[in-house]
Amino acid sequence: KSQYIYKLFLFSSTTNKSLNLSMKLYALIAAAKNPKDGNVYIYSREYSLSDFGIFYRNKVKESFKFLCRESIPFITKDKGTRQSVQHEDQFFVHMLVSDMDNMAVFAFCDTEYPRRVAYKCLEEFMTKFNSKVGIGY
Repeated sequence: KSQYIYKLFLFSSTTNKSLNLSMKLYALIAAAKNPKDGNVYIYSREYSLSDFGIFYRNKVKESFKFLCRESIPFITKDKGTRQSVQHEDQFFVHMLVSDMDNMAVFAFCDTEYPRRVAYKCLEEFMTKFNSKVGIGY
């Protein structure tokens, strides 16, 4: 679960103290549009919502799933693309669309999380998902 959560430690040369800049990756979601019935299904998801209050966690999960379900029909038209969207100045949604099928993986992270690291994480997530499940999921 925490293997995709990265922390960055910067070492200050003036004070010789390490600064812990904690960047959060809130969710990784793999979703696809079924060509037979046209519905969007979420096949894999992982959350790290400890920064949210206990009563808001379910609402945050539902909003993440809603964003995935509603955006899949639009973003899967351009296969092999990467997209990033800032949502309500609170977090970024990074999306990676598969080359082969109507599948996309999503990373929901805070605004300080580096885009390059998020896409590397999405690439690893997609390759592990495809190696475990296969193309026919």
